Amino acid sequence: MQLDSNKRWTFAIITTAAAIAAMQALSRRARLLFGGAALSTTKATARLPPMVPPNLDAAQQALYDTIVDTRIKVIGREALFDDAGALRGPWNPEVASPALGQHLERLATAVRTENSLEARVYEVAILAVGAHWTAQFEWYAHEKIARKAGVAEAAFPLIKALAPPEQLAGILEPDEAA
Repeated sequence: MQLDSNKRWTFAIITTAAAIAAMQALSRRARLLFGGAALSTTKATARLPPMVPPNLDAAQQALYDTIVDTRIKVIGREALFDDAGALRGPWNPEVASPALGQHLERLATAVRTENSLEARVYEVAILAVGAHWTAQFEWYAHEKIARKAGVAEAAFPLIKALAPPEQLAGILEPDEAA
């Protein structure tokens, strides 16, 4: 099925928002189970135990390996791992709960790889939704990817500040601003 630009953009935003909401829900569940503060890019040890080999059961290890294999080339080692070797962002809580985490990973992979949007358009959608929901890790991980994809430098502070679309006119490409 071929979608027009507006429908593709809407689909990208909805699926990205759903993925972020699911990851935030998992983070809340992990905080309830293990105690700690909100999801951020700081060390995972502040919120829950670092989920690192060899302290993982078989299901946790399988998910950990899948996440590393699929994400390291996309966001890089610095964004993926903290100093203890635990996965940053949503991935440490996902590994803590692999029954839910594996489904979140499948959703995130599908959203990332099975869409018809150019990378720069997709990354603008992620940054806009991440900024709206104050999803610190989404911004941390995707800002570099968006730059590499060719999003205009002047757009980043405006998106982060939740500027209205008219302020982004002439900065973002028309398909990015759709």
